[in-house]
Amino acid sequence: MFTTQLASMYAKRILSNPVTKRDKIILIKRSSTDDPFEKVRYFFNHDSILAMLQEEGQKHGLEVFVFRDDPIPPFNVTQEMFNRAFMVVAVHGAGMTNIIHTQPGSVLIEAVCYKLDHGIVLAYSILAQLLGLRYHAPFYREGCNHLTAEQLRQQVNNFFEN
Repeated sequence: MFTTQLASMYAKRILSNPVTKRDKIILIKRSSTDDPFEKVRYFFNHDSILAMLQEEGQKHGLEVFVFRDDPIPPFNVTQEMFNRAFMVVAVHGAGMTNIIHTQPGSVLIEAVCYKLDHGIVLAYSILAQLLGLRYHAPFYREGCNHLTAEQLRQQVNNFFEN
């Protein structure tokens, strides 16, 4: 536990201008590939989820940033963006190790996938807890990448209200 927190503090210390304001919602978008394992690491309904996050974020003065892997942003941009995140929304494993740069109290909404051979993997819930993040893992039978904007809207709004 202490090692994770220490690594997070160490990573944040090199930020050019340490930020105390959390004014971003980050939606992680992975590129699709032919690898069957990687295919599940993005939302099929990305555009509608983005529109919903922009709508809800605007009500609270938050800007939505789509974190893409093609091309991968420079490391310092990644650090600063995640450090300013009020909320991070992603499919399980889609670049989520970057939450190490978030501030305690930020929100992580991780769409989790069910796999017959090992059930639901909640590894990021442990990391989120160690970093002091608020965590939610929506799971629907259709699969993690089939979530709709309306299915996510309630979870997003719950964190704005609480």
